[in-house]
Amino acid sequence: MTDDSRYSDIRILTQIDQRTLDEMSTRGFLGPLLISIDDSIYSLFFITPERIKSELKASLDSGEIWFSEPGLIVIPDITMKNIETALEDMCRQKFFDCIKPIENI
Repeated sequence: MTDDSRYSDIRILTQIDQRTLDEMSTRGFLGPLLISIDDSIYSLFFITPERIKSELKASLDSGEIWFSEPGLIVIPDITMKNIETALEDMCRQKFFDCIKPIENI
């Protein structure tokens, strides 16, 4: 997925069925996804700015003052192309050097 020799193998390990593919853009989120990058596995959650706004409002309405998900990645629209592009860009920018994997294989 990337030409950066530091990250030679990027794979989405989570099985994504057709219904999820059909609905993910409308829902504004996808995750958690298990992503394998070389010898490490990360749990990532992809979300749109609009969905964050909705989730924050729901949190505020329930008395919480925050919203977060572990491994939260914000992208403009939830598509496989955007997810793959984000992962490639994040690898090039060494993002994964800064976070702890959930597992090493």
